[in-house]
Amino acid sequence: MKNKSKAKLIVTLMTFFMACTSILVVLINVQAAEKKVGNIILANIENNMLVLKKGDTWQLKTIIEPSNASNKELIYRTSNKKVATVSKKGKIMAKGYGSAKITIQSADKKEKRTITVKVPEIPVTKVTVSPEEKTITVGNTFLLKATIMPKDASIRNLSYKSSNQNVATVDSKGKVKGINAGCTTITVITLDGKKQTTCKVTVKQKEVKVKSVTLALKSVDLYEGETKELEIEIKPDNATNKNVIWTSSNKEVATITNGLIQAVKEGTSTITAVAADGSGNKAECVVNVKKKLEETQPSQTSESDSNSTANQGYKLVWEDDFNGTKLNTDNWNYEYHDPGWVNNELQKYTDSPDNIYVKDGDLVIKAIKTVDENGTHYTSGRINTQNKHDYKYGRFEVRAKVPSGKGFLPAFWMMPTDENLYGQWPKCGEIDVMEVLGDQTNKSFGTLHFGEPHTQSQGSCTLTNGDFASEFHTYACEWEPSEIRFYVDGKMFYKENDWFSKKTGYGEATYPAPYDQPFYLILNLAVGGSWPGNPDETTNFGDNAELCVDYVKVYQKDSYDENVQKPVKNLVFRDPDLTGNYVINGDFKELESLSDGKNWEYLQTGGGKASAEIADNAIHIKTQDAGSLNYSIQLVEAGLPMIQGYKYRLSFDAYASDNRTIITDITAPDKGYKRYFPDTTVALTADKQHYNYDFDMTDVGDINGRVEFNLGNQGSTADVHISNVRLEKIGTADIPQEIKSVLPDGNYVYNGEFEQGKDRMDYWSVDSKCEGVNASVTNIDNKRELKITMPNTVTSLDQVIVKQDPIAISGNKTYTLSFDAYADGNKSIQSVIDGQSFDTQLTNIKTTYKYKFNTEAGLNGSTLKFLLGQEGSIYIDNVRIQEDSLLINGDFANGMTGFEVYAYNPSDVSYVVDELHENKAACIDINNTGDADWKIQLKQNNITLENGKWYRISLDAKSTKNRKIMYALQKDGSADNDWTPYSGTQVIDLTNDYKTFTCDFQMNGQTDKKTILSISTGAVGGVQITDKHTVILDNISLVEIAAPKKEDIPSGTELIKNGNFATQNDGWVNAVTAPGDATADFTQGKAIYNISNVGTDDWNIQLKQDDLTLEKGASYEVKFKIKSSAPRTVKYALLNPNDGYKWYGGSDILLENDVLKVIDETIVVTENNANTISFVISMGKIKDIDTPTSIIEISDISIVKK
Repeated sequence: MKNKSKAKLIVTLMTFFMACTSILVVLINVQAAEKKVGNIILANIENNMLVLKKGDTWQLKTIIEPSNASNKELIYRTSNKKVATVSKKGKIMAKGYGSAKITIQSADKKEKRTITVKVPEIPVTKVTVSPEEKTITVGNTFLLKATIMPKDASIRNLSYKSSNQNVATVDSKGKVKGINAGCTTITVITLDGKKQTTCKVTVKQKEVKVKSVTLALKSVDLYEGETKELEIEIKPDNATNKNVIWTSSNKEVATITNGLIQAVKEGTSTITAVAADGSGNKAECVVNVKKKLEETQPSQTSESDSNSTANQGYKLVWEDDFNGTKLNTDNWNYEYHDPGWVNNELQKYTDSPDNIYVKDGDLVIKAIKTVDENGTHYTSGRINTQNKHDYKYGRFEVRAKVPSGKGFLPAFWMMPTDENLYGQWPKCGEIDVMEVLGDQTNKSFGTLHFGEPHTQSQGSCTLTNGDFASEFHTYACEWEPSEIRFYVDGKMFYKENDWFSKKTGYGEATYPAPYDQPFYLILNLAVGGSWPGNPDETTNFGDNAELCVDYVKVYQKDSYDENVQKPVKNLVFRDPDLTGNYVINGDFKELESLSDGKNWEYLQTGGGKASAEIADNAIHIKTQDAGSLNYSIQLVEAGLPMIQGYKYRLSFDAYASDNRTIITDITAPDKGYKRYFPDTTVALTADKQHYNYDFDMTDVGDINGRVEFNLGNQGSTADVHISNVRLEKIGTADIPQEIKSVLPDGNYVYNGEFEQGKDRMDYWSVDSKCEGVNASVTNIDNKRELKITMPNTVTSLDQVIVKQDPIAISGNKTYTLSFDAYADGNKSIQSVIDGQSFDTQLTNIKTTYKYKFNTEAGLNGSTLKFLLGQEGSIYIDNVRIQEDSLLINGDFANGMTGFEVYAYNPSDVSYVVDELHENKAACIDINNTGDADWKIQLKQNNITLENGKWYRISLDAKSTKNRKIMYALQKDGSADNDWTPYSGTQVIDLTNDYKTFTCDFQMNGQTDKKTILSISTGAVGGVQITDKHTVILDNISLVEIAAPKKEDIPSGTELIKNGNFATQNDGWVNAVTAPGDATADFTQGKAIYNISNVGTDDWNIQLKQDDLTLEKGASYEVKFKIKSSAPRTVKYALLNPNDGYKWYGGSDILLENDVLKVIDETIVVTENNANTISFVISMGKIKDIDTPTSIIEISDISIVKK
């Protein structure tokens, strides 16, 4: 038994030891296989310390030792999430100010590292405010714009305090409100109280009410048809609102418009002028209208006119009585223009003796019609006196007989000798002394064109007996600085004294601009066009188609007083009806003709065709043809009073026979149809709905606003029914105050040429510490310069300071200050901007001075000062501060300044500079691209490119929809239709992410200071997009670069990319331009064009590849295959679009029906080297050759250097 027990014990022990041995072996094997983390190294951290700015991030870079550790996972923790956070992958973000510990630990928690992250506060170094001084009236407000420097300062909050709250208060956002007249100082303080700045506020007294209204006449006697302007005096002179409301007690007897009485018929009426400020003051004039006297026939001589002019102080200074045998070219110039040059006119102007000749003491300008195998053609004549007889002010007279017949438009008119003084038409001004429509020869028009937007003032004279075509009549215009008057046969029929000249984005030029410069005379006979319409079957040519001129005379006075002020226009705003509605017959209770120019009018143009009828308290418009324009069919009502400073509501009910859109707006017909309420697309359904739109009237008041309903080309001809149209005032609106930025030409100085505002000194002020200083602007032959004359009591420069504040420059930029200056002797002056001063030594020779300066970060505006104090006279002109760059505002920091958005259909496009979702980028929202690339463009004008220099244009762009856009720096072709792209046409692909696009090019054209940057976002490549999307553009830059190093292209090099279309249309541009129409397929290893309309030019349908390099003297082998489903001619060419599409080679190709043609030609380049060559195959209409529609296949394109 003992032996058995002992044996069992031994067996048990042996089993136990064997088991332990197995476990030990396993443990040893496991330990041998597992490598633990021995060390964590932080590769981008020094001294266990990391300093970050708030908002910054830092990615930790770690190294694990040993490198073959089994588990390299790390755990990251932060001790203070308010200061710094750390992600699972070790990315640290600074969240707030202070310090935090970041722990990095191995997964087994055996190894760890700790670092300290510090986020220090950034102290405020300076706070500025704009404006530094401000004057407002009681009750008005403005917003202070404060800037903290540096931009990343920790403390961003500010407080505002007024030193005298009885004068002006300020709220927590910096909005200042005038309380009482006086002065106060607004202090802007940082939250820690360490930095502050101030703004001086002056509050002027409240509105001054009118105390009396006096009319110069208590009564007046008139004959039927006569007019009389009432002179009115408003007291006191400083009354805030000097407008009056004119009424007539009997409009059937006499009407009153802006003080002009129109006698209508026999009887008595009382004219009342009531102060518009609500004071109740008024004046009356009794009008006695007598029956019209018997009409006398127009005089056939000019003796009475001559005597009349002499009595008025006029003297004859020039005349041409055409008593010779031919036109005297010492007096007159011929003009040469092709058809369609302006106003869609049909004639070609020539110097042919058939069109312009002198006969029997008359000048004859004759329109000639020719019909041949090429169609109907018209020629005529146009002559002028430019640079031979140019006059400023005077009486301009012609005795003439006009042609009769539909489509004729004879004219005697005037244009400025130098159109650049105020800008091209209409800014430059135009005076039309006589225009007579050929189908209305009993009426002559006198017209002024001016302004921007284009504005016209027009009157007419209608004969009751005879007409202007059957006998000679005398037409005249008397032009004085403060008034322009129009006459027929010695009788004044119209006068005007209210005009202006203004460029978009600039202030208004000083009155009487633009009519304060020399003009020349023009005589012409137009055929067809937008106004007279085209000749029809009733129009006779031959001797009937003649403008016959007996004489032209010019009279002038010895002198003219040009020190005139623009008249204050007393606008008379009519009252609404008893319900507050300004729309007349807005409920359509009254039936109207819709074509008599009263109240509602139905209009159609551009091929639109519809019918309109008022019935059942609504207007019903049924469309047969929507036309080509969104306004081809219109319902409008003009005469709506639009009063500045009020909020309006436009409302109406509408429905359609099927879902469709219309466009509504309120425009200004007298101001170039500018919008008071913008084009707004209205979605109609078959159910009647009520629509209302609120808008603020912030523009200058207008008695002739126009509500429009546009039913033209919008994709539907469904019937439209409109009722209950109302326009009513619903409250007051704040009038935004001007915020200075940068002008469209890149100048930060306003009125730097001294031609705007009262005394031409708008935006400038003069600080003088002594008496006897005189500041004025010269005006000799339209030469304007600031002239400062100082007495000998001036002892230091700072005693006379000319300044402009603010100048809206910003930080971290380089600017150039430039100005012209001279003096009556050697003098030293100083200019100061952003605390930087520049000393200038003047002589008596006018010299341009330029100074470059850099601004510190955080700058938000500064004051420009000229320190001039010293005895004598100093002259300054053409003051500019501009960025030291070729392109203006490419980062859109100043909004859209310098850029304009062109939209063929404005309702399809809206735009904004977005600083909420983007870093100040231009965002163009597009509902419909239209059918051509140019129909939507972002443009900048007046860029200077110099011949031979190299440039780089770059921009950042993206789109919410994948699409192509196109950009180019190109010639301004508005005058001659030459839009040569100096940079070549660049087509780029946009996605939802920003991409930077760059193009280097050489300016091969002549130096051009009016180059246009055009970024086209319409139907690029013929692809029309009707899905709403947004194109975003930013950081547009144009810089001059060094010429690239020329690299020789070896022989045998293939220039064409993707010539076998293996990657479809990659590298190719499919250019289909209206009226051409075609589809293109690139999926079968070839380009297949299915052409449904060849258009009017060969380039209407093109396949092309851009930016090829050709070398002068080199030879190139051009190969491709082409086939057409119908016999026709196509063209291929190598062209340089950067050099006026200069031809480098190519030929015409005659194709047979369905026969594959192999082209193999050698071209030797004789023009200069160019790297912007386009290879084009043109498949549009070939000039003078019958060109059928067909299917064209193109393949295997190759151009190889030999």
